[in-house]
Amino acid sequence: MTRHIGIKHAKHLRRPVKTSLNGMGKIFGSESRRSVSLVPMSVIKEQLGPYWEDRCYRQIAFKLCVMGILKVYGESWELPGSPTIPNPFADFIVEEEPSSRIPPKIPRVIPSEELQPLQVEENIENIVVEQTTPGLWRKVTCGLMLLVLWRSKHRSGVAANLTTEEWEARRTDCSNTVLTVAKHKTGDKQPASIVLNENMVEYMHRYYGLRHRVTTRACQFFITNSRCELVVKLYDEINKNYKCKLSACFFRKMVETESMGHAPETSKNIAKSLQHSDVVADFFYRLPGTQEAIRRQKHIDLVDQTAMFEAETLENFVEVFGNEPYVNMTDECVREKLDGSDALHKHPGAVITESHAIVDITKQKRIIYFLKQHKETMINSILKRFNKK
Repeated sequence: MTRHIGIKHAKHLRRPVKTSLNGMGKIFGSESRRSVSLVPMSVIKEQLGPYWEDRCYRQIAFKLCVMGILKVYGESWELPGSPTIPNPFADFIVEEEPSSRIPPKIPRVIPSEELQPLQVEENIENIVVEQTTPGLWRKVTCGLMLLVLWRSKHRSGVAANLTTEEWEARRTDCSNTVLTVAKHKTGDKQPASIVLNENMVEYMHRYYGLRHRVTTRACQFFITNSRCELVVKLYDEINKNYKCKLSACFFRKMVETESMGHAPETSKNIAKSLQHSDVVADFFYRLPGTQEAIRRQKHIDLVDQTAMFEAETLENFVEVFGNEPYVNMTDECVREKLDGSDALHKHPGAVITESHAIVDITKQKRIIYFLKQHKETMINSILKRFNKK
């Protein structure tokens, strides 16, 4: 191998050539002992061709290279969890652009143009912004889509298939705005409703002003025309950078799990809001009203607020209830302390009912405290007897 490189490609090696060939030979020898084949990434890209842009196809190629003991070096696979191997021959190869035999063309100088003064454009400050617009625009679209999915807990297709016409046909009731998306996974049964608060509506309205500059007869999706592919790529980058496997499915499972401890009516309405259950057959073919969509969103907010309230109460349990004996911990006493706690003021949407376990946990912890106090009382009485003697 080194003999072939020295004869055919000596001009690409660093001087002295013999030292570079010896270094490359050591690398080939060490890898061949481990039955590993060195392959540059450029060869893999050439073999895959246009399929390189397909993430799933590229992931299959990566797994096949690992199974075939191929050590691909030079570039990144652009996949989460895949290592980037640097070029081991970078210290021995000189990458220089070949000098062209054709001399560069000398521009023709026009005296009249050369003597004219330079003119600075008025919008010179916007030129720098326009150069970085693609990156900023992508961050805006990704962030906006993720906020809509986190707020509504819908599938990714609901936010991706929202069109500008559906945004223009939005309905407003007090501080809530309702959007109706017709095309999504279960759109043949029932349209999806998105309830937005004032802050989200302001973001969407400002984004719509930028999005509406492009006029075309084709169907314009509200957030971006690349749609679901952008959401999937966003989730991959979050998993790669922050090790958080977030997705619209994860958001929905989280709400459904938290709703199991609530009343059946709450779970039923959450299932309706998330397009899961077919409880009422005729409801699938009827456009839900504004009040119905807002009522469903309130049930989702109730689950979120109650879960955060329970977690904060159990974390600061001693500060809320203090060191009181078990006999004083009745249901009315527990409710009174919970109603006056700081956790309830932080989460006013939380609801305390018999189905929640805070009251039971309170009683259990009070029993432990009562037994502990009773044991200490007995020990103190025995010590007093010994002291008297």
